[in-house]
Amino acid sequence: MNKYKVIWFDDEFNDLPLIREKAMLNGISLIGYSNAKVGIDELERNIRSYDAALVDGLFFANAEQSGIPSSDMALFDVAMAFERLSLVKKLPWFILSGQVSFTTEKNRYADGLKDNKVYDKLNDNHLENLWKNIKIEADKHIETQIRLKYQRVFEVCTAEYIGTDANIDLLEILKSENLENAFSDAKLYFNPIRKIMDDLFIACNKYGFIPDLFVKPSVALNESSKFLSGAAEKGYQLVSPFFPKVVSDNVRGVLSVCQPAAHRAEIDVFIAEVNTPYLLLSITYQLLDVLLWFKYYVDNNDNFQENKTKYRQVDSVHESAVITCLIAQDANRNYHCDDIILTYKHVTDNGYKVGDKIRIIKIANNTNEKTMHLYSKSALTTEKI
Repeated sequence: MNKYKVIWFDDEFNDLPLIREKAMLNGISLIGYSNAKVGIDELERNIRSYDAALVDGLFFANAEQSGIPSSDMALFDVAMAFERLSLVKKLPWFILSGQVSFTTEKNRYADGLKDNKVYDKLNDNHLENLWKNIKIEADKHIETQIRLKYQRVFEVCTAEYIGTDANIDLLEILKSENLENAFSDAKLYFNPIRKIMDDLFIACNKYGFIPDLFVKPSVALNESSKFLSGAAEKGYQLVSPFFPKVVSDNVRGVLSVCQPAAHRAEIDVFIAEVNTPYLLLSITYQLLDVLLWFKYYVDNNDNFQENKTKYRQVDSVHESAVITCLIAQDANRNYHCDDIILTYKHVTDNGYKVGDKIRIIKIANNTNEKTMHLYSKSALTTEKI
């Protein structure tokens, strides 16, 4: 299993399968770029996703160049990019070359930047030392340490599963967890967890587990969670629950914290009062279990068309059992009875006020994008008691 992700600048990376194979045998995945520009663009976007870098001595500066590279300016350009991006991440990098001007002679940039330390592509001992030194230097970074510790979870943060965007969000969450920082800013912790839940449900749609309208134009977190747990939502219902109960409970636990925290509620007061990382820890570990279960399920149920046969359309309006409750109003001035919202028009038309006891007779899915994350149902027919 490849544990280390290394970006590789070399115009011939596609023609060097033996080096890639040797790296893989040492737990290193080499991701190649043939010219400095495209590789630097990748670093600008995703430097934190890499553990180290390899740079050839002579390679192309941009895609317009061809033939046999003869200039070392691309090496200099990449070195300056490493320096510029060091405030984001100080990425360990190594020169791997097959040119005599680098391996046996002195090169101006190799000498000035790396004390002329160059690894020879054609020397097996050099390559073995290179793999060893990559891991030694990479292991000094907290982000690499986190990826190694939670390797199975980060395998889910790939294009095959929930997407690579979750990679950085998960790193931030776990970095905070490892340092056991108390938390007070929802944007730092709860919002990234919420975004990973978005990614999870988008992936569920990609594999046919939920219909498009659950994730387009935006992800309906609560409705997606309830639907996958077996409830009828947005006019659809599963033949049988997608989530087993323990996963359903974990997802509900995560959303019950990160949803209110992202919209300022009682959770803010609680966080300020207790000032500990334990709530974050609890929903973080719940999230990790959900992600690992998702990968297991996808690996065994990846037939999109077959998955789509596991749900059916139902009437989006539900005749409910009679629900009796008191009208309340939340911090955003939304009228509701427990988890069912009452529109302002409905309250005004019926002359209701906060504290009135009513009987809810018919409900429907709440399709209001501003409130559906808090209240999944909307009252249609009510009467005062």
